[in-house]
Amino acid sequence: MPNNKHEEWKKKGDELCTFGSHEEALEAYNKALEIKPDYYEAWLAKGNTLYCLIFHKEEAVVAYKKALKINPNDYEVWLALGNTFYYLDREEEALEVYNKALEINSNDYKVWLAKGRMLSELDRKDKALVAFNEAVRLDSNAYSDALQLKEELIKELKSDDKVSLPNIKRL
Repeated sequence: MPNNKHEEWKKKGDELCTFGSHEEALEAYNKALEIKPDYYEAWLAKGNTLYCLIFHKEEAVVAYKKALKINPNDYEVWLALGNTFYYLDREEEALEVYNKALEINSNDYKVWLAKGRMLSELDRKDKALVAFNEAVRLDSNAYSDALQLKEELIKELKSDDKVSLPNIKRL
């Protein structure tokens, strides 16, 4: 058996996933992981595939955590884990892993946008505005998403007399 059989199974899984055959892709990733249990890329691909499936979000959490045990410095996996927690309504956990992603790489607007969305959900609107401003500062492509979310927050904040608006800046 060739040394790279695990890579062949992972590649097959990627191809299957590309064509929407998620269940078959999972089988291929599992075969790759049977051969090489610490195969980071297969754990990540498995997590991403599970995330795509409606009823497999908890399994995606497990796969992402296994990937992070192998490579804890991949901020994109932390972001994916945070998005999964967000989907599962595990807000505080999502915020915690978004912060971890930012510790590793604070220059990705997608993480700031996700953090802003989560802070908004947690009714921490002043901090959400700061995150949205940072997303736009980092990448003008984030402008429309952040602007829409920011405008919604400003309307809510203006209707709440108890909240000051020191973090509102023009985008």
